[in-house]
Amino acid sequence: MEFQQEEVLTKPYDPKIMRRLLSYARPYTLYIILSVIMIMVVTVANLLRPYLIMTAIDKYINVYHGSAANYAIQGVIRIGKIYLAIILISFVLNYLQIYIMQLVGQKIIYNMRQQIFAHVQSLSLSFFDKNPVGRLVTRVTNDTDTLNEMYTSVISNIFNDIFILLGIAVMMFSLNIHLALISLALSPFIIITAVFYRKYATQGYREVRVRLARINAYLAEHINGMKIVQVFHRQNKTFEDFIKINQDYYKANMAQLLVFAVFRPAMDFLYSLSLALLIWYGGGMVVRNTLEFGVLYAFVNYLGQFFQPVFDMSEKYDILQAAMASSERIFMLLDTDEKIKDPENPTSLTSVKGEIEFKNVWFAYNGNDWVLKDVSFHVKPGETVAFVGATGAGKTSIISLLPRFYEIQKGQILIDGVDIKDVRPQDLRRHIGVVMQDMARKGLYYQLYQLQFKNKEIEKCLNKASAS
Repeated sequence: MEFQQEEVLTKPYDPKIMRRLLSYARPYTLYIILSVIMIMVVTVANLLRPYLIMTAIDKYINVYHGSAANYAIQGVIRIGKIYLAIILISFVLNYLQIYIMQLVGQKIIYNMRQQIFAHVQSLSLSFFDKNPVGRLVTRVTNDTDTLNEMYTSVISNIFNDIFILLGIAVMMFSLNIHLALISLALSPFIIITAVFYRKYATQGYREVRVRLARINAYLAEHINGMKIVQVFHRQNKTFEDFIKINQDYYKANMAQLLVFAVFRPAMDFLYSLSLALLIWYGGGMVVRNTLEFGVLYAFVNYLGQFFQPVFDMSEKYDILQAAMASSERIFMLLDTDEKIKDPENPTSLTSVKGEIEFKNVWFAYNGNDWVLKDVSFHVKPGETVAFVGATGAGKTSIISLLPRFYEIQKGQILIDGVDIKDVRPQDLRRHIGVVMQDMARKGLYYQLYQLQFKNKEIEKCLNKASAS
């Protein structure tokens, strides 16, 4: 895989990944159940609103006239009060339901970000050699934000849509079977259109996410290395490469928009056609006095509610696909096991004298591209040694192998006669101090603090090093 190449993920939906995602929500099951109950109550309230208006029209407005008008007015007022109460209850429950799901989503993402960052910190340096910073930043920020949308929007809306569609079907068939069949006559075409949308939208969503991660990775690496870019006058080449990556991202977005631009008008057309059939058939029944006008009004309202989840399907599917792609990459990162592992029976280093020995050490960052070949040397306690050589000769590699930032392929590295593979990395590194070329005062202070120097001793060392 190239350094800037993002992982290409192919599965549009993976039940194992979904189960793993839902496991993060398990500690908040009670909150989710409470939210679902509220959604059910709100759904019933929304289904009652057209029914109440139907009742007002057919039992009072179109029935009582003249001297009975006062009775009709009182009936309409009673229904209006019930309607207002339902609206207020729906508002309160909707607010509580949304707040609870947002709270659950934020808690889940908070825990997930901590898990990802803790895992990234535990990985060996060889992992960071193969993965650009921008990609890792995308995992912790963009991908987790995408999952937050799934937890807060998609999960609750799935229950809401199911309740609405089932409730509308029950209400329609209970009011008038013939009108219900006419209203839902185009349902097979809706299903076929949704299947085609799912087929062509999946690849588009995933391509957009992949190309966005490539842009983030490219920007992070080249902005961090802008000094090198300018020193070697690589601005034009770098800009040309960025144009190509940016164009790929633009094309992926346009392909995604094309799919959406076809789906939504298709749904609008099917809704308008269903409404026309309903008015044609139901209006004829009203004219012939075989159907009350209030029932026709209720069917028109229920038909609008029936298509609302269908209209929103594209947005929800977008979120779901983005969440699946993001979760695959997050779990791929969490499942990465490029760690320097502790030995089964570790040897403790209590008091280190400082004797260092490399015995026939072979080391390569990639495959058999050896950086060190059969290297052996011995450093006595208290001895000062400098490694001098051309760029790429292995000076930094030797220093990186000593605290086990990388594992060697062959040979041994000994400290006071103890193989460093027999020592836990944290115990080994407690006895090693590293001062980088561009180390600031704060970094020096931290290194000395790790070596258990006291504050006064640290200040004295910093003053001697002219780092005060």
